[in-house]
Amino acid sequence: MFRMLATRCMTTAVYFPSGTQTLDQYYHYGLATPIYTHFTSPIRRYADIMVHRLLAAAVGADGVHPSMMDRRLLNRVTNNLNYRNRNAKYAARASVLLNTFLAIKAQPEAALDAIVIGIHSNGIQVGVIGWGGGGGSVNP
Repeated sequence: MFRMLATRCMTTAVYFPSGTQTLDQYYHYGLATPIYTHFTSPIRRYADIMVHRLLAAAVGADGVHPSMMDRRLLNRVTNNLNYRNRNAKYAARASVLLNTFLAIKAQPEAALDAIVIGIHSNGIQVGVIGWGGGGGSVNP
């Protein structure tokens, strides 16, 4: 819960071609690093493949296709990556809400351990601590 409260308010990381943003946009808050780029395994995501290729070209380890140097194309690609990443996060959050609703609907009488983490004009926000039914709760 603390992680959610601490990180949800942070600005979401976005992909952008270098040279298209001011230098302060390269800063990583959590790592306190003035210049940062992120990638994982190039077998998993197209964005990672792009970053690997551009970094390899930057250090002289490999060449790069001329299209990778086209800023307008890179802007379109990174905007699309950001759009899809944002929608994937929304889908994940919606999935958690749906599955929580289905679990409560299936066992409305089950014991629910929760804590209020927010009060809003249209309702309250709770974090589920444990879900139990039939004698005791399970704390994940």
